[in-house]
Amino acid sequence: MSKANGTIEKKDTYLQHVSLKNYKSIKDAEIDFKPGLNIIIGKNSSGKTNFINALDTILNFEYDDFIDSESIIKANINANDIVVNADNLPRVNDEFLEYGPMSYHKLNLMINGKHVETINNDHLRDELYRRSISFSALLVPYGIKYDDRSKIVNNAFTATLINNWNVSRDAVTLAKGENRTEFVQHLLAGLYVHVAKIFQTNALKAELLKIEISSFLEEFLEPINSIISKYSSINAIRIFPDFHIVEENEGSRQTIKNFFLEFQVESNWITFDLLSDGSKRLFYIISELISAYAYNDLLIYSSDLKVILLEEPELGIHPHQLHLLMQFIKEQSRYKQIILTTHSPQVLDIIETNELDRVIICNYDSKNGTQLRHLSEKEMSKAKKYMTEEAFLSDYWRFSDLEPAS
Repeated sequence: MSKANGTIEKKDTYLQHVSLKNYKSIKDAEIDFKPGLNIIIGKNSSGKTNFINALDTILNFEYDDFIDSESIIKANINANDIVVNADNLPRVNDEFLEYGPMSYHKLNLMINGKHVETINNDHLRDELYRRSISFSALLVPYGIKYDDRSKIVNNAFTATLINNWNVSRDAVTLAKGENRTEFVQHLLAGLYVHVAKIFQTNALKAELLKIEISSFLEEFLEPINSIISKYSSINAIRIFPDFHIVEENEGSRQTIKNFFLEFQVESNWITFDLLSDGSKRLFYIISELISAYAYNDLLIYSSDLKVILLEEPELGIHPHQLHLLMQFIKEQSRYKQIILTTHSPQVLDIIETNELDRVIICNYDSKNGTQLRHLSEKEMSKAKKYMTEEAFLSDYWRFSDLEPAS
């Protein structure tokens, strides 16, 4: 079992408590969270996905599609106690509304026990930003977010630099598109900032510009390349070295072409589509978790608290690789708060005997909907005894009555 510390190093910044009402299978549920790693375990159809999607919505203040749901968020951010209460209020019929009756949310913001007037989502963000407080969520869903259309990762990318400063719409569209990930967004943002700094002092020709870009990319990929071989079959990652830059209009217009990732497996460099499904999944999880914090200095907006929401990391992963992946996740949780969902007891083997309060059981009750709870003191005592005298927590979990029968 891992001996890595499960507590977050920046202990004054984390999501403390969430209360949800009327969201899909969730009628009324609330739960406390710990800094660092939190594991929500439950059977299929217990409501884990509904809960984590709701967290993604409310932590990113995207209440427009929240219908009649309500929520309360309590967080500690840089020693500030933050409470955001989103109450759903019905809007009366209005013949001028294009879509008829609608609903909206009244947002109540409390900072250190004092009420702060808020009007809407944007106003709430502005009030937090004015006080140098920000938080958000990064959802890493099950599966792989990259498909055949995903530029840079699974397809060649083209971008044009005009007058040594402006970037073509391609790059902006990619950064904001459906397949946008933290990794791709930060790579594009970092590349743009790097090139812009170069052209502030000197307009480079294609050959020298390629050298500068290659140097930046090597540095950008270093955080991932320093660890990915430890947790996956991928030895290293690089941008295809033969990408090229075409000059037009006497050098005032330069287009980057044939720009895509390559992955080293054993001694061969291959494209993303040739990776196994498990390797794709491992790359996706590892790159997202690292990108969530490693490149904040490249962005205009940087979150004081970014909660990582990781859905079912075990899917498509070999048991041995899963143990390695969980070691990586545990290590990452020292620096960031991670809330993951799983239906696999093996994921629990990363938990030590003094960390059982990080486990949250999710089950569906026909009367009360999705319910969330921590282990009781009695349950933790029995689990500790088994872990100390017998074997892994996953073994105890499979043969215990901690989760209700289907």
